[in-house]
Amino acid sequence: TSSFRRAYEASPSDVQPMLALVRSYLRAGKTREALSFVDSVVQASPDNNEARLLQGQLEALSGSKEKGASIFQKMIETDPKNPEGYLQLANLMLYDKRLADADKAVSEGLAAIPNDFALRATKAAILVYQGKFDEAIALYEGLLKDRPGADVVVNNLASLLSENRQDKESLKRAYELASRLKDSDLPMFKDTVGWASYKVGKYQEAAPFLEAAVNQRPDMALLRYHAGMNQLALGNKDAARKELQKSLELAQNQPFSRKEEATKALQGL
Repeated sequence: TSSFRRAYEASPSDVQPMLALVRSYLRAGKTREALSFVDSVVQASPDNNEARLLQGQLEALSGSKEKGASIFQKMIETDPKNPEGYLQLANLMLYDKRLADADKAVSEGLAAIPNDFALRATKAAILVYQGKFDEAIALYEGLLKDRPGADVVVNNLASLLSENRQDKESLKRAYELASRLKDSDLPMFKDTVGWASYKVGKYQEAAPFLEAAVNQRPDMALLRYHAGMNQLALGNKDAARKELQKSLELAQNQPFSRKEEATKALQGL
């Protein structure tokens, strides 16, 4: 920590040494020391937005969520064209499952900076939480036009289409989008590729992706459900039963929107 502090003192206006010192405190489990240091930076230079951002994050991390929220609110007031204040406030509200407050923060941000990519992406995520899938799909389509190479947007759009639409055109679009993620190592992306393949009837093609996703994240009910339904489509009843039972077990301790479908499929076995 002392070497990071010396680096910061040599260049106090540089963001990187400040971040490095905060990270070194956090790695050592010294959250209060990190916060005390950042407080001193904010006191010395109240216009330092990076320090203010860290201050809010550290307050939230140490359990003072309301204090963190008020710091982000102050950032918004002093620099309304900076998306970070709105984003941090929205994420804090989302973490606390305060959807209306998160939506309010993002809406205020979009009123001030209408085309900000990160704010629009957060708005899309909130729409998904609210169950407004068609609105979320429309927003992700717009985001994809702006950044065709954004894998997270590709994944989220393909996932929403394959999970919530039944028409052939939407499912074909989901499959085409998901095929761009075939080389990804991320379990959620693998699941999207597999489920989009399943929804267009390509069960053999879907299997390795869904199995790989489950191997990486065996603790996720939705991934177990997807793998189970694909095994069922392939005629592998024992494998299907195992995955569907597991999905319902896991569903007791996590959100899972396909409980009814999983139960029905299991009863059919």
